[in-house]
Amino acid sequence: MLSYLHSYAANFGLEKYITYNHDVTLVEPASDYDSTGRWTVAVKDRKSGKVTTNTFDAVLVCNGLHTRPHWPDIPGLKSFKGRVMHAVEHGDTKVYERKRVVVIGMGNSGGDTAVDASRVASKVYLVTRKGEWITTKANAVGLPFDIDMFRRANGHIFGGKLPEPHLDHKIYRVVPEWSYMDRRLVVSSDLPTQILCGYVTVKAEAVSVSGNTVEFSDGSREVDIDVIVCATGYDYSFPPLEDCIQLVGSYKFDFLLYRWVFPPSLKHPTLAVVGLSPEVSPVLPKLEMQSRWAICVFKKKCNLPDIKTMWRDINGRRNDVVDHVTYMDAMASEVGCKPNIAKLLLTDPRLGWRCYFGPATACQYRLSGPGKWDGARDAILGTMERILYPLNTRPIPKKVAGSQGRFNFLKIAIPLVAMVAFAVHWWQTHY
Repeated sequence: MLSYLHSYAANFGLEKYITYNHDVTLVEPASDYDSTGRWTVAVKDRKSGKVTTNTFDAVLVCNGLHTRPHWPDIPGLKSFKGRVMHAVEHGDTKVYERKRVVVIGMGNSGGDTAVDASRVASKVYLVTRKGEWITTKANAVGLPFDIDMFRRANGHIFGGKLPEPHLDHKIYRVVPEWSYMDRRLVVSSDLPTQILCGYVTVKAEAVSVSGNTVEFSDGSREVDIDVIVCATGYDYSFPPLEDCIQLVGSYKFDFLLYRWVFPPSLKHPTLAVVGLSPEVSPVLPKLEMQSRWAICVFKKKCNLPDIKTMWRDINGRRNDVVDHVTYMDAMASEVGCKPNIAKLLLTDPRLGWRCYFGPATACQYRLSGPGKWDGARDAILGTMERILYPLNTRPIPKKVAGSQGRFNFLKIAIPLVAMVAFAVHWWQTHY
């Protein structure tokens, strides 16, 4: 990923605009903000200590969420006699070798840490208060699961949700209180196997620590624990901005931002946040679209709604997750780059079919409007070929034992059902 980001920056000549080893110490409205919307920004050179202050027409806050580790408030944790670490420190598994490990928190970081530790530790206990939905990295035929999850057709077939995974979460003692895909998913192909084989044991909430003993909410205890890993997320804050604007509300994902990007209370929409929205979605396409929308607003090529409408959107969020395609389309509509699927199905059926039934890649937002890319059509049509290419490592016989009939039937039946659903949806919204 780092190599890709470096190549992206090199391709577009971005290095000359990037300054490393500097901390932003201040972001505040400039003295002429009321008339211009400009911002004063101070940065400190980590090497020399020199502070430089400049005024800018607009500010994008892009430092993300994963900067300040959150530590759980568990009685006795600070006096634990073994090692206490946060999942952000997870890397070299030598720290877990032949050790008894407790991992507190069952998000993606907690799941990955538990799996990695279980390969070298003598025992791993994975602690979860409320459980989580687990999905594997591959779908039923062995391809990346997200090519199924993020398709436009899903919104009309499954209401934006896919069927629950085959794993019986009750048996594994990880079933949560909320419905599948109402919140984040734990993406792990190995965690269920490690639990099944006994390398990872799921435990209830940790309520106290005494010496090297951890006690859980169901009354059970585990003794002789050597390492406690807190995979308990991060504290969300924006220090340089906190004196002039509140971005986080009363609970963890309560971002006081219109569509997770714009503070509604500013006189001028010249500050935006990129990198938020706790959704189940590909990160980079989301960041790109948020940036495109923000720049569109900064350049006054599109406008934000009135303050009441923005607050209504913020206060009306149902849960911590938004549908990826719906969220992307909402921003793309503002920018003017949302693909017209109905038109494509009539004018370019093959492309329209791929856009609707295929993976909803970021290239779809480069077919038209600002930032149009001539290579978008070919990129969309070649998506599955690129996904399959790394797997074409040996020839296979033309005749393969076993029946593919059921799978081939589903390949035909599901798109047909989706087409009918799309037609009904289009008719209802246009007539």
